[in-house]
Amino acid sequence: MDADPQLTMFAGVLMLSARPQRKARRLSIDPYWVAMGVIWFSLGGLWIASIWDPRAVVVAHILGSTIGIAGSIWLIVVAFTDDPTEGTLCLLVPCYSLFYVIKNFDETQRAFLLQATGWMMTAASALREY
Repeated sequence: MDADPQLTMFAGVLMLSARPQRKARRLSIDPYWVAMGVIWFSLGGLWIASIWDPRAVVVAHILGSTIGIAGSIWLIVVAFTDDPTEGTLCLLVPCYSLFYVIKNFDETQRAFLLQATGWMMTAASALREY
């Protein structure tokens, strides 16, 4: 009886127990990285499209600025959640947010990468205009 784990003894009667169900393996994809891929793909496409239509540079510039501002706001919210003093310093002292990101990279990496993506696209579209 010990050799077959499917057989169990209940009240003196030998019973066949059901096999335990395997959990279905799901591919865990982080939605943040999917969104970042879509952002990079679309902004890169706009930048390349600006070769044929210069108006795409303006769209890329506006979209990059919006993404950069969203990342900055997210970073300030993370800093205020950590400590109101840290949030105030990030808001008022120039370059303190960079120090805060380096100091707390595990908490702020996503906000910082979003912010950096936006500002890099803004800079690239500004260079593309000239």
